[in-house]
This record gives sequence, C-alpha cells and structure tokens, in this order.
Amino acid sequence: MHELLSYASDAVRYVLRGIFWDVVLFQLGRAALLFFTLGRYPRGSKLDEHSDRIAGMGLFVLALIWATIALYNYRLPGLHSA
Repeated sequence: MHELLSYASDAVRYVLRGIFWDVVLFQLGRAALLFFTLGRYPRGSKLDEHSDRIAGMGLFVLALIWATIALYNYRLPGLHSA
C-alpha cells in the first residue's frame, strides 16, 4: 500500500511540475524576458538550452506580482481603519 501511495504521489508531482513549471512559469518567464530584452532573448535554441532559467524568471515575476498586490492591499486607505 505504501508503494502505491509513493507511485501516486510521484505521478501527481510529475504532472503538477509539468503543468506549473514547464507551462505556466516558462511562458510567464519567456514573456517577461522578451519584454525586457526587446525581443532578443530567448529565441531559437536558447529556449531549450535555458528552459529552467526561463521558468525561474517566471517564478521571480510571479513572486513580484504577488508582492505588489500584497503591498497595494496593505496600503489601501480605509482597509485598516481604527
């Protein structure tokens, strides 16, 4: 039973990594890098060579978006009125 749960958790982890890291974060990082480099990077073979770096940039952009929303909501007037 323990092995079955181990295989199931590995399968779920593989699918979630495939969807979140390789699709969502990769595309977010690619869009951000294309925007900041004015369309120069990543293109061609660099997409395959640096896929983890591009997805890491997507993770950074996602964290930056989350932090911006959190700061905006914290500083919103009238939210924390005493």
